[in-house]
Amino acid sequence: DPTGIITRGEMAKIICVVLNKGQDPNLGTVNSNTYTDTVGHWAAPYIEYCTTLGIVAGKGDGTFAPNDTVTASEASKMLLVALGYHDDDRGYNGDAWTVAVMRDAQSMGLLDGVTGQSANDAITRDNAAQMIFNALFATTKNAVMLPGGNVGAETVAYYTDGPSLAESRYNGLYAVTEMLTNYG
Repeated sequence: DPTGIITRGEMAKIICVVLNKGQDPNLGTVNSNTYTDTVGHWAAPYIEYCTTLGIVAGKGDGTFAPNDTVTASEASKMLLVALGYHDDDRGYNGDAWTVAVMRDAQSMGLLDGVTGQSANDAITRDNAAQMIFNALFATTKNAVMLPGGNVGAETVAYYTDGPSLAESRYNGLYAVTEMLTNYG
């Protein structure tokens, strides 16, 4: 169902698989849920893992809405943080977060080949797959930090480029092709 939509919980799982070399990670049982609406939800371990990495932050009201559709801007934000950007530094929160996210998603090439989507549309499965494929080959970002400021007790001074997720996580194109074949 390539034109079907993807949920926020599904996107969290996909990102966990991508970050775990194409394998479904064994995350165990969630003992303490960050969000009130993920208790007992099948995606709770993935959502909690993504929360600890700053990839997701919920809806701002103590909920995550795991069964809601994920928008193109939400999926982009998740992927950008997974690639190494810090949301506080890049403006991925606050009133204009969508503009900041879509700016970086476009410049990183995450939206290449994505068709018929605007930032606030629920993302289709085929467009989510295209964005994830693009993220595999995007340059990761390594923050160079200085004391004091915008990310906890430190400030992002600048970013350096790192290897793509495909290079650093999968040891080359063969493993990426294998992952895409196995997980569609």
